[in-house]
Amino acid sequence: MEILRAVDRAAVPWKNGAGVTREVCADIEADGFDFGWRLSTADVCSNGPFSRFSGVDRHLAVLEGRMRLKIDQEHPIELAASSPPKSFVGEAETSAAVLEPVVDLNLMIRRDSYRGALERKRIERAIEVGDQDSTLVIFAIEAVGVSGSKLARWDAVRLERGETAVIEPTTKQVQVIIARIWPIRPVGGGEYGDVSVASRDVAAALLFVGKRKPEG
Repeated sequence: MEILRAVDRAAVPWKNGAGVTREVCADIEADGFDFGWRLSTADVCSNGPFSRFSGVDRHLAVLEGRMRLKIDQEHPIELAASSPPKSFVGEAETSAAVLEPVVDLNLMIRRDSYRGALERKRIERAIEVGDQDSTLVIFAIEAVGVSGSKLARWDAVRLERGETAVIEPTTKQVQVIIARIWPIRPVGGGEYGDVSVASRDVAAALLFVGKRKPEG
């Protein structure tokens, strides 16, 4: 279990000056591609297009503020801190209109190596999470305990495959976002095949491991 503190993240300004990115964690590839997957936050300061990323699936959750997101020919959708995460392909022509200053959480996945999903969860009782086949990142929307460690707002915990941790609410109810990343397997070994990003996310949610800890 690796604790990733928000205060330790370096702010990297965008080239167009429209925002700032802070990397939470990543899987860095050795073949010249920047990452196999990357989880980061972004401060979105103004309206504008998203950069295109060929071969990448994207998953986005708003942490603070409101934006109107336009993806290719889809109808624009409004995203806020209460909205479910939105998934889309990196090749899509995507733009955002900022309605209130936005901080968002972005999971970017190299499609030929990994699959991934974001899940927003409300925790009312201690719950154990972990997965034999996936890396999990628990991202704290607010202060929360994880296996005896205290996480401040926007801190995170990374669990490698096979590791488990207990999310412990510090109030009656807390919110976290859980990022789940798993490597591709051959179709005969459990891969979902050539389906949409949204469909893969449904499968990921169904496979998520989480069980309540007993009282006492």
